[in-house]
Amino acid sequence: MKRPSTIRAVRILALFLLLAVFGGALAGCSKDNNKPATTTEPVTEDDGVTYPDFGGKDFRIMFRSSYAYEFRAEEGNTGDRINDAVYARNELIQNRYNVTFRNMIYNHSWKYATLNTEFVDTLTNWMNVGEDAVDLIAGYHRYVLPTVANDWYLTWQDIPGIDLKADTWQNGINETLTIDGKTYAITGDIALTFWKMMSSMVFNKQLAIALDAGNLYDVVTAGDWTLERMMELAGKLGTSDGGAVRYGFASDSDVAIDAFVTSFGVRTVDMKEDGTVTLNVVSDRSLKVTDKLIQLYTAEYSYKDHKTENDPSKEYFTAGNVLFNAMRFEMIERIRELEFDYGVLPYPKLDDDQKEYYSSVTDGVSLMFVPKTVPDKELVGTITQALAEESRKTVRPEYIDLVLKGNAARDAQTLAMIDLIRDTVNVDQGYILNGRVGLAIRDTVRSNMGLGNKPTGLESYWEGHSEAAKNSLDKFIAAYKK
Repeated sequence: MKRPSTIRAVRILALFLLLAVFGGALAGCSKDNNKPATTTEPVTEDDGVTYPDFGGKDFRIMFRSSYAYEFRAEEGNTGDRINDAVYARNELIQNRYNVTFRNMIYNHSWKYATLNTEFVDTLTNWMNVGEDAVDLIAGYHRYVLPTVANDWYLTWQDIPGIDLKADTWQNGINETLTIDGKTYAITGDIALTFWKMMSSMVFNKQLAIALDAGNLYDVVTAGDWTLERMMELAGKLGTSDGGAVRYGFASDSDVAIDAFVTSFGVRTVDMKEDGTVTLNVVSDRSLKVTDKLIQLYTAEYSYKDHKTENDPSKEYFTAGNVLFNAMRFEMIERIRELEFDYGVLPYPKLDDDQKEYYSSVTDGVSLMFVPKTVPDKELVGTITQALAEESRKTVRPEYIDLVLKGNAARDAQTLAMIDLIRDTVNVDQGYILNGRVGLAIRDTVRSNMGLGNKPTGLESYWEGHSEAAKNSLDKFIAAYKK
């Protein structure tokens, strides 16, 4: 594949030939003063579409080393279909728009978020002195979004070339993160972490058949997939069978609880379009959700050993001894060689009164930001939108086909469930804006499981954290209102 420099040389030669043939005609034409200074003549490719030429400019992308696969790829046919799809995407865009990607990779993993802060520290140093160092930031969901309060970023509404309503962006998240008409962070198919961090409920089909559970896909489609239905089925599975320990339900006790909270429609922060904020951590719904989750996680049929670093519940599932196991898509990647059939469902509704399903992504998902220091908004918008569109066309299908369809998803109905999960992803502002707000229910449930502090209720938990959380959120919202 030709590199941008080669293609540029060909374009220049072609331009000189045109000038030689049509020089007389062009001599009387005036210069277009409205054309962006950073681009040259647009180029029309074989598909008939005209694309701007950015003259070989660098497009600088800042991202985390732990998730470098979203933007960096090894050259050539490596045999890794995801890597090869990302590489092909990058080459296509670089050649089409005559740009060169510059990867700016810094450490910042979820596991060491409080210790390994190279990413945020570097960004802070740049922004504090107004340094033009990067064009697009793919930042850590929970740890970068609060920096909006520092007034470091442009809104995506100010960036030409971005279509925020396009299917390639996840509108459920992006609209939730839009406050007072301003959107500083977006995500969608551009980020593989958006797919990998989606939460789902995986079930053992053989056990479901043995329990006469019926077609659970049809249950979901009919809108009848509720927590009560899941718990009823989980309770039917005996805890032992010939010495084998079995569980009706298993998961970790942190992000899975967070995913339940989202799936049950809890919104700990109520934000109006005008930016007015009301903390809603303690409500009739959140109290009900907390009680139901304590009931689920302390039930006899639920997996209890949550004190180890690596969640052993997955081993029980792969051994065929768990009916329902809460898993992110990245976890499904690791269980694709099972000897028994399994399916993928969304998290259930809280009850029959809940109208819609809601799905969750964990906080490792990458959000896209544009620093105020960028000199060329058109470049940023055009290339970011192109990355998103090509990711949806090429990278996304490879991920689904290879990891989900080709290996994990065993039937067409499972694929329909995956689409439903993707389309219903949402996020609670409290979950990513303030840990004490977003994790209030998690911490309360865990305390009643014997993990961490002594058992407490949601109201008493919140009483001890509400003032600090409100002050933090007030600062964040003030940045939006500037």
